[in-house]
Amino acid sequence: MMVNSMNDEKKKALLFLVDDEKLNIMLLKRRLEKKGFEIMDAGDGAQAVDQLFNHTERRPDVILMDLMMPVMDGWEATTKLKGDDHTKHIPIIAVSAFRQREEDDNMKLFDGFCGKPVEVDELLVMIDNVIGKAN
Repeated sequence: MMVNSMNDEKKKALLFLVDDEKLNIMLLKRRLEKKGFEIMDAGDGAQAVDQLFNHTERRPDVILMDLMMPVMDGWEATTKLKGDDHTKHIPIIAVSAFRQREEDDNMKLFDGFCGKPVEVDELLVMIDNVIGKAN
């Protein structure tokens, strides 16, 4: 997966995995790195928001956000990120075993939804789509 950078050189798309289950991050990270992505991660929504607001030089191309997490859940984290001028443009895909109808108002925050267990091919199509819309 490649996207054009400002200087028109090719770079790997950067994905931000946000999930409180370390095993989920490890498995998805391994599979997505094999597909050519760069990966950063956080263990809950509060860590994700803090990283993006305070500690990240390069913004991710897409955020893959779990919904049910301690400290700050995916809905609250996404609300904060979508409400900030520096991060509101970053597509966020909800990735969760929590089955919510896409028409639900809570899901309108997200640019896509992928259920767990994750079907990587399905997720790749979704990532491609949201990166295409963001550029």
